[in-house]
Amino acid sequence: MAAEKTVAKDEKPQVDEKEAVAVKPPPLTPVAEIKGNIQLIERAVSTLEPRFTLRVLRSITTLRKKLDASVLREAIDFSYPKRTSLSPSSTQREG
Repeated sequence: MAAEKTVAKDEKPQVDEKEAVAVKPPPLTPVAEIKGNIQLIERAVSTLEPRFTLRVLRSITTLRKKLDASVLREAIDFSYPKRTSLSPSSTQREG
């Protein structure tokens, strides 16, 4: 039979140091959340799985509260990088 520890009412149970030191990771920045959502949408499109899209839709409510112009600008710059140069063939239409 295994020996069980009993704790008296006025004694605190002993906690492992690992559990006591367990620290939650810092919350994601809004830009990181947007980047993650973009990746989830890309995965939903490529795999035809609606659960990824639903995860993004659920996170939008809390993400909206954290948004401002600078966050949106940074997320858009990350998602849609600027072209450094345009080749003449891409600016002219063949007709």
